[in-house]
Amino acid sequence: MDMSPEFADFYTRNKDAREASRRVEEFLRSCIKVIDVQNVEDAKEYQNQDIDLLCILEIGGSKKTVAIEVKGDTKAHRTGNFFFETVSNEALGTQGCFLKSQAHLLFYYLLETDRLYIFPMKKVQDWFINMQQQPTADSSAYYEDIFQRKKTHTVNAAGSYQHTTVGRCVNIEYAKRCLKAENIPFREIEEMSKWRCTLEDFCLEGT
Repeated sequence: MDMSPEFADFYTRNKDAREASRRVEEFLRSCIKVIDVQNVEDAKEYQNQDIDLLCILEIGGSKKTVAIEVKGDTKAHRTGNFFFETVSNEALGTQGCFLKSQAHLLFYYLLETDRLYIFPMKKVQDWFINMQQQPTADSSAYYEDIFQRKKTHTVNAAGSYQHTTVGRCVNIEYAKRCLKAENIPFREIEEMSKWRCTLEDFCLEGT
């Protein structure tokens, strides 16, 4: 089932994405085991992999680099849904950042409420894809009914159409329930800015 399309201007979407990355970077730096955090949003190499931040950790005397994709969302607190982008440009048929990302972790951040979800990217991608072929655990509904398809039309500052993004809206509580049933680790932090980051927040067993 398709939901009604929305319109968004490129400037606002980009500003929200940058703000989400800035806040997450600040959060990561609060962890005593973090040596450095590098913002690679503007680096072509990492743009192609949909990676926003590189977090360098010290674990057991050695260094580990964790690649992070940051998703900033300004609507999830009202809709109760995650939005997973599956097609970045409908006309070109380019794969969306959620499916394409090669990050270790997905930091899904709700800007309006300061709530953060941390997911092991590959495991959540696999779960999402597998759900296309399987009935849900608690009803006879299938993927198309549960993961509703939604389009966003992006316009420039003058209001002219640029491109259409396609994704799936997934109820947050439903996703959490499914991931727990599949033993996929994730973290939910109610107020990121007040939370002291720990190594457990990286869900490293899932990377």
